[in-house]
Amino acid sequence: MLQNQTTKKLHSYLTLAGSLVGITSQVQSQVVYTDIVPDVTINTNGGQYMLDLNNDGTVDFKLKLNIIASSSSVVRQVNATIMGANAAIGGSLYGGVYPLPYALAQNFNIGNTVTWNTQPNPADHYMAIVASSSGVGNWIGQTDKYLPLRIQIAGQNHYGWARLTVAANASSFTIKDYAYEASPNTPILAGANNGGNSSPVLSAMEVNPLVYITGDPFKIITSTVVLNDANDVDMDSASIKITTNFNANEDVLLFTTQNGITGNYTAATGVLKLSGTSTIANYQTALRSVKYQNTNAVAPNSSRNVTFTVNDGSVNSNVSTRAITILQANSIEKIEQNTISIYPNPATDVLNISGTEGELIVLIYDATGKEIYNHLQTEKSFSINVSEWNSGIYFIEIYNNNTVKKEKFIIR
Repeated sequence: MLQNQTTKKLHSYLTLAGSLVGITSQVQSQVVYTDIVPDVTINTNGGQYMLDLNNDGTVDFKLKLNIIASSSSVVRQVNATIMGANAAIGGSLYGGVYPLPYALAQNFNIGNTVTWNTQPNPADHYMAIVASSSGVGNWIGQTDKYLPLRIQIAGQNHYGWARLTVAANASSFTIKDYAYEASPNTPILAGANNGGNSSPVLSAMEVNPLVYITGDPFKIITSTVVLNDANDVDMDSASIKITTNFNANEDVLLFTTQNGITGNYTAATGVLKLSGTSTIANYQTALRSVKYQNTNAVAPNSSRNVTFTVNDGSVNSNVSTRAITILQANSIEKIEQNTISIYPNPATDVLNISGTEGELIVLIYDATGKEIYNHLQTEKSFSINVSEWNSGIYFIEIYNNNTVKKEKFIIR
């Protein structure tokens, strides 16, 4: 029955596509484009491509090839699955139940006029299903067409696309590039790619928040963020902004000029602007050197988000965010020295920690203040491999609700 209705369903799709294809106007946009180099082809059963549309480290969609063989037939399927919260795939519904994603032509306007399917059940959105000579789906044999995608960032819709080619017998598919509109609730044209200029990509930001205790000196915000760009070797600028509970009277960002990159902090807005053409490696180092301080020694327990974006001279990167937990010094109780054991000190290969209870955050800094370890722990005892760390002085902080233990240790 599914196969018998193929022609009718494809006709309905083509009618819809024809009615929308002329809509091409866009408001001011900011396309974040990612070129996949080289193109990725999936041609084995169970093969999949995990698509992170906005490159924030969270998979939004899964593209998968299924080959189901029996003694009498072989069924091949190319499916798309929604992985991200509140994400959606543009398409029609087969029989009012089964999602069939659209295969759009270049310059098709992808926005709120598209029919969006969010069904997590059935989990698969059927791009192409082929059994013998019969098939269902809008993607059968399509070359360089665009899959309409929608994600949510901070509760706002962002539209995007992925360009794919699917074999006529659904035995393989190739994904070539993708993009999304960084301006919320703004349509994107299928294929819009900043003239082929891949956007810079920020990734690998710490998952756990930075813990800042009032009265502390400036603390480095991130030590792990990674900067890449598929077709540029230099960056031109960056923006670091304090959001979420920003207080101009006490929140400060600090940057020291380096490698041709200068910084300008605007206290009224909480925005630090970095400028100056320099290499990707230098900009990554610059981002990892930005520090935060709260100048109010009696600031209440609170939180901040600090966002990072980089510009390659043409387009911005995705937004990468580090959370900061602010703890009021007077509200923190010191953990009794004999409650938690940290040993051996000095350490060479392994640092052991025992006597902890409940959920806690373990932070370790080197002598320069760079955060090199940040983990959420639930075990009563655990070990940290320090065999590849440089010799020197380190500082460990262990937080458990409103209690803290701070200690200096040495690695030989």
